[in-house]
Amino acid sequence: MIAYKGANAQEEIDAAGGAAKKLGLALAEKRDIDIEGARHCVLVYKKLSPTPKGYPRRWAKIQKSPLS
Repeated sequence: MIAYKGANAQEEIDAAGGAAKKLGLALAEKRDIDIEGARHCVLVYKKLSPTPKGYPRRWAKIQKSPLS
């Protein structure tokens, strides 16, 4: 999975660590880039194991019990 993030990418990586693990993902690469003077980040996640049954979930369930 490739995710395009803003300057606060490290905070998002830290906050999403548990969710990534639940879904069988691991951060493979983090690349900082500058676009027209603004800092951005590209994250590359590698799939390590199958996604558990029950995912993806309906919006109501996501709202009630978000991944952490």
